[in-house]
Amino acid sequence: MSKTTREYFLEGYNCAQSVMAAHSSQFGITEAEALKLALPMGGGVAGTRHICGALTAMMMLASLKHSDMTPSLENREKVYKLARKMAEDFALVHGSTICAQILQNAAIFAETFANPFDADKEYYKLKPCIRIIKTCEDIINNSLNNPDYYEDI
Repeated sequence: MSKTTREYFLEGYNCAQSVMAAHSSQFGITEAEALKLALPMGGGVAGTRHICGALTAMMMLASLKHSDMTPSLENREKVYKLARKMAEDFALVHGSTICAQILQNAAIFAETFANPFDADKEYYKLKPCIRIIKTCEDIINNSLNNPDYYEDI
């Protein structure tokens, strides 16, 4: 059985890696590929606290599932619409798609640039990242695995 997003995260992988790796086999990539591809997305893209890395990983999974890999406008529009819907659903839960704002909403000081370090359990009690990756897991399970979610897209 594959690991959950939470298990990856508690092992020390960042939010984006946790989301990508937990669902990699569903979308035709290996765990190693997922971990490598998603690495720079953590901390709001390379620790800059911009768009949430977990959300970014979720959008990459949507593209893996729904892109026909052509440069066509139709393909791009289809994947963009799905990614926007996922971002809207995410923002309804967390109040934003921006890492710094999500942390601020959770009353956590969001440094301009995050420094990767070995976080302990106390650190994770403060940050909303566990809840965020759970939201992404729920959206993936309720959207990418549910044709009704993206049927009109």
